[in-house]
Amino acid sequence: MSRRSFLIDVTLDQDELFSWMLISGSWLDFFNIILRDSQQFLYFALVKIWQDILSTQSDYLVRMPSLIFASLTVGLTFHLMREIFSGLIAVVVAAFLVQNPVFGYFATYHRPYSLLCFLIIMIIFSVWRLIEGRQKEFYSNLFLIFTVLLLYTHYLGLIFSFSIIIIMLLLGIKLTVNTRKLAFLAIVMALYCLQLVYQFEHSLKLIEWTKGNGYFEFIGFAYLFKFAHRNPLAIATYFCLFLFLISLVKRDIQRNSPQNIFILFNFYSFLLGILIFFLLSLSQVSLLVDRYLLVFLIFLLAPISYSLSIICNRKDGEVFLAFLLLFISADRNKLFGHEERLNVKGFFKQLRDKKYFKNEDRILCLYDGPYVGVLTQYSKMSLKRDICSRHIGTGEFQQDVLDQGYDYVIRSLDFKSKEYNRQVFTIPGSSKVLYSSRDFIIYQTGR
Repeated sequence: MSRRSFLIDVTLDQDELFSWMLISGSWLDFFNIILRDSQQFLYFALVKIWQDILSTQSDYLVRMPSLIFASLTVGLTFHLMREIFSGLIAVVVAAFLVQNPVFGYFATYHRPYSLLCFLIIMIIFSVWRLIEGRQKEFYSNLFLIFTVLLLYTHYLGLIFSFSIIIIMLLLGIKLTVNTRKLAFLAIVMALYCLQLVYQFEHSLKLIEWTKGNGYFEFIGFAYLFKFAHRNPLAIATYFCLFLFLISLVKRDIQRNSPQNIFILFNFYSFLLGILIFFLLSLSQVSLLVDRYLLVFLIFLLAPISYSLSIICNRKDGEVFLAFLLLFISADRNKLFGHEERLNVKGFFKQLRDKKYFKNEDRILCLYDGPYVGVLTQYSKMSLKRDICSRHIGTGEFQQDVLDQGYDYVIRSLDFKSKEYNRQVFTIPGSSKVLYSSRDFIIYQTGR
């Protein structure tokens, strides 16, 4: 599927539908849900402000902030690599990022991952300025601001921030701090820790999927280049990383220049972060999944650029990079992952076109999946109202629910166990199937 079709035509998945539902209520409801969930508020608050300003229900528009953050990430990557290496290398690395299928997939994903990538590249940019020694006061402040924003974007921001700060200390990259900054950071961290404790106590039962799966979780590292067999750029990427590792082993990269310190900072931050992810996956939670490892891809851009600079310095190296750029740009790789989504958008288009229901009909909406209520937004988008009189999970369904006078039952199937659910669950009573598809069943009750 092309990127444009993915952005415009493909329905939001259940995680994204939950995000859409989260930002569509009042601000009081918003913070009440956030504080009882495992999410951090920054991304969702920004998208909620965006949606409130536009005053419209549209899955296309709620994806736009993610696309904006992804575009800013690419732009800043180009600027940074052009300043450190060369314009040609910057163009190749920016093209690599744009064409990467995982980055392209999450560039329009209605979750915080594009914002995470943007904040990481802003922190990396601030570190480069600190290494250069340029306006250390200003860029120290910038570093601290974006690090705090990283914490409030995703709970994994704590791991990323820890990795970055430890490597900065080891490499002797110093911040300009004073008593007021330290007091501010102490207050921020105290509030952040209190929030994490509160969220942990209230949301532990909601994040059971994060239980560790042992050593096999490390295989998840492959997700960093997911769909690599369908993306010709992967071969060039692996080659660049291999070339960088050879240079590292040969000790060609010493801490004798700002450029080399910057490259080592990126690579060691990547290694430490991956190590922490791996250890946590063994002991407590499963973190090695594509959306989290995507962030570490940003740390690899500097080592990849270094390898490209080695190639560029060879005879006819610039010609080779020019051909590589043409090859990357011509690669029309497709985005994958939409096949397993419930086609909520298409379902409500059919309801609108075929006019199954009247305004006075009472409809019960049943959910096999974990997110109860996520049909509301597409219902409002397509039909200008929430057609569901009540939302419940299939585990709560009892015969006496139908006695409350519902005309229809819409059942949203869980794609992970769809066939199993079809076999073991039926609507009791004198009901008949009015509509059936891969993702939804509409029952007409005998009322």
